[in-house]
Amino acid sequence: MEFLLGKKFKKNKGTESSGKASTKEDEKIRKQLEKEVKKQEKINTKNKSENLKQISQVSTTSSQSNSLNTSGVETSDNIPDSEGGKYHVSEIIKVIIPQNKTYDLQIEFLDNNSKNSSSMWAIDGMLIDEELLYAEDQEADRIYQELKARSFRRRKMEESENRLSNAMMHDQEIEEEDDKPNEPKLSQSNQSFEKIKAFIKKSNQQEKLEFTQGLLNFANKIDKKFLTEGLLPNLEILAKENQDIKKALLDQFIPLISYIREQCGQDGYDKTVKTIFPLLDELLYDGKEQTRDKAIQVLLDIRNVLQQKENDYVMNLTLKLAHDDNETNRTSALKILNELAPDMGQTLCESYIVPEIKSLGIDESVVVRQTVAKNLLNTSKIISLDYFTQHIFPLYDRLAQDKDEKVRKTCAEVVADIAAVSPLDKKGEALSDLYYRFLKDPTSKIVRGTAFQNIGPFIAELKEMKTVDPRIIDFYVSTTENSSNKDVCYYSSFNFPAFIYTMGKDNWEIFRKIYIKLSKFNDGRIKKTLAHSIHELARILGPEITEEDLVPVMEKFLSYNVNEIKIGALKNLHIFLAEVNPENRGVFIKYIMQTYDDFQNDWRGKMVLAQNLGKFAQLFDQETVYNSFLQMFFKFCYDQVAKVSETASTSLVYILEKFQGDLHKQDSIVKVVKKNFLHAKTFKRRQLFVLMCGEAMSKKELFERHFKSDMLAMVNDKVSNVRMSLAKVLRHHFINQINGAFVFDIEVNDAVRILKKDKALDVRQHVSDIQTFPMNEDKELVMTEYLDRLSTLNNIMADSVSDQEEQEVEKQVHLSQIIQDSNNQAHSNDSPNRVLQTSDTSSHSSSEVSDLNLSINSSNSNEETQLKQE
Repeated sequence: MEFLLGKKFKKNKGTESSGKASTKEDEKIRKQLEKEVKKQEKINTKNKSENLKQISQVSTTSSQSNSLNTSGVETSDNIPDSEGGKYHVSEIIKVIIPQNKTYDLQIEFLDNNSKNSSSMWAIDGMLIDEELLYAEDQEADRIYQELKARSFRRRKMEESENRLSNAMMHDQEIEEEDDKPNEPKLSQSNQSFEKIKAFIKKSNQQEKLEFTQGLLNFANKIDKKFLTEGLLPNLEILAKENQDIKKALLDQFIPLISYIREQCGQDGYDKTVKTIFPLLDELLYDGKEQTRDKAIQVLLDIRNVLQQKENDYVMNLTLKLAHDDNETNRTSALKILNELAPDMGQTLCESYIVPEIKSLGIDESVVVRQTVAKNLLNTSKIISLDYFTQHIFPLYDRLAQDKDEKVRKTCAEVVADIAAVSPLDKKGEALSDLYYRFLKDPTSKIVRGTAFQNIGPFIAELKEMKTVDPRIIDFYVSTTENSSNKDVCYYSSFNFPAFIYTMGKDNWEIFRKIYIKLSKFNDGRIKKTLAHSIHELARILGPEITEEDLVPVMEKFLSYNVNEIKIGALKNLHIFLAEVNPENRGVFIKYIMQTYDDFQNDWRGKMVLAQNLGKFAQLFDQETVYNSFLQMFFKFCYDQVAKVSETASTSLVYILEKFQGDLHKQDSIVKVVKKNFLHAKTFKRRQLFVLMCGEAMSKKELFERHFKSDMLAMVNDKVSNVRMSLAKVLRHHFINQINGAFVFDIEVNDAVRILKKDKALDVRQHVSDIQTFPMNEDKELVMTEYLDRLSTLNNIMADSVSDQEEQEVEKQVHLSQIIQDSNNQAHSNDSPNRVLQTSDTSSHSSSEVSDLNLSINSSNSNEETQLKQE
């Protein structure tokens, strides 16, 4: 099955021509297309699914007809946009798909800019690309449709906002030109207020929400004189809407204060604060908890943009809440006081905050006392240890014996936090008694259970004590030994590492028996928990105990058919193997390779392997790296999920390091890499090569030997996304890496200078803040001269590698099969969460790939109609 699709671009307003001329033009285009299609059919003899682009430019006298009908596929033409321009066919895409599958293909114009636009789907100011969606097919489709709908809604709202701002400007111009001063009329400020008010009132709930979320954008569009007199008074209307709009409004308070102060000075700041504070006060008492919590957070954060005189208002507002008759407001005050404590300092905390907390600690409301127990930590960190011992610890101890089990349960939840701020030399014994009281609570199973859930974090905080209360250790061991309850054993397994961390390897025999029991327990949660923590045990216990007791357990985890358990063990396997003697690590190769085979259709599993590939290479010998991990490297770099290929690319340098004693083999591997990535036709592959080089910059000698000149020469790559990847790599080296080896390298600095003058804004932005060396040198660089200079560098090349040696490496890693599998996977994937194999012949970057986006869905005929109308 095959068909042709038309790509459109916007033609300037008022350049339409007659229908007769356009019909002739369409017929001419049709004949050109048919000729090109026949030509391509002769070239492509294999019956595979592929996309072919043949560009056919349309003259400025293009058609006013409604569609261009080719091969039975209708594509709309001459569609007017909101600015009065027209869309015309500029490019034709031939698509061939397998006949045994049924698809609906949908033309989506998510970017209504000109054909030279550098953006794809600009949704809420964020670039969205299908390769960023790594969900399962159904979930990816749902996200895709949601993003698309949001894009259209946002565009519609922006058009409405633009009309409103234009109307306000129009009124201003009329008033300035009006020469009848005695005639009654509304002032500009009143007109702006009424227009915005009418705009909000006539909007539905969704439109109000989106308008509120974009308040700062709207503020940028209108004249600054309308900010304080037109926009601010209307915030009161939004503050009375539903919960979502209220929360969105609260998010805008802080940026609005900053923006209006910047635009309107002190007078604008004073008016903004005068407007916003009453609204914030009102929302702190809102009937919905989520709104109150958001208001509390804003009250805390707003201090960063307030002047000193307003900070007193924040404290007064909090104290007012603390003495309110409503228990909900008292709990809000406690949350605010706990968050305010770090900024108030020791003196103010001890003078004002602690007395308020102590007063609320004896509140008649159970909820308030619970909230007190939850919000002691920040204050405890600020006050002195003596003050903590005299006031906070007695308060916590009293709450821990509260008559209501809910309060005691809350105290059991935070016991580890209290232990972390307590002076153990003075209160360590009292803490142990208090915690043991939780474990033995005579009336509440929920308190006992909560205490056992938190036994690990609590024990870990007692590590500095000379001795840990043996009653707690005995309780943990005996409870685990004697219980067959899944929940008890799960929390026991979850807290097990804390006991080993606290007690050390000398006490392993106390816990060995229960660890073996837990590892054999038939429960997925327990196995998953132990699989995620076994590497930490190995690090604490050392090689001898690890090899004797932990290696058999790790082998079992890696052999399970449950991916969650296997991934848990695999994720930190490199840390575990570091505690195994090198001669005994070989047994794990089979598990790594088996996992590699099992995860062929699971990108999350492949991600874990890709992340650890370089670490594995450092742990095993050269032969293992060459026979096993090198193939894995190429396989992952050809994976259709971008995250997998990008992550795996950084492991190359660690693989190559294994061949420092066999430089000829190293050269052979590099030659194969360059052939398939540096010289690839698809820009995605060249981007991966840049990432490989970026990681190699940390290995100066290796980078200069193999990659320096080739990487820097990519400043001249024709695809902007490749140059942008290079800019990101260089930025990371100059700014994020400490003592970067090439910060003072002349060629590298010249590459940065060239990228700073790149024609693509995205490229320039990534290097704009890099300080080049020599400083303040603004020399003119000619691209051809720079490339000639790079070619003279001592870059070891692969000229010394014969074709036979190159083919030997390709055969070793089964490269031809890997490429074939990758191509088959690319053609079979019909979900928007996969990476397209984008060729330079069809695009210049992912943001320039196409203004035409194809979405393959099961049913979309109604949506296509709707999209054309949009």
